[in-house]
Amino acid sequence: MAELSRGKTEVKGFASKEMDFQLMRQLGSTYYGGASAGECLSTAARIVDGDPASWAAEFSSLGEWQQKDAHKRAAKGHTISARDQFLKACNSFRAAE
Repeated sequence: MAELSRGKTEVKGFASKEMDFQLMRQLGSTYYGGASAGECLSTAARIVDGDPASWAAEFSSLGEWQQKDAHKRAAKGHTISARDQFLKACNSFRAAE
């Protein structure tokens, strides 16, 4: 009998304890609007486990995209969504530090 499968997605952390801690820290900020779980997990999937430079590059890239998006929202007068996106960008840059 074949095993029932609902999907192929697996949520994995990092073998590096420090990187795993930092990912959990970043995911914890979702409660306060500082991150989105999907963006965190998508970014984590592109990071080379145990490579701090990879971590910094990916979270910096995410922060840059979020900041650019926030400016676009602000230019359209969407102050609340721009504010929320600036918070995410700030937190992504903090994670990259």
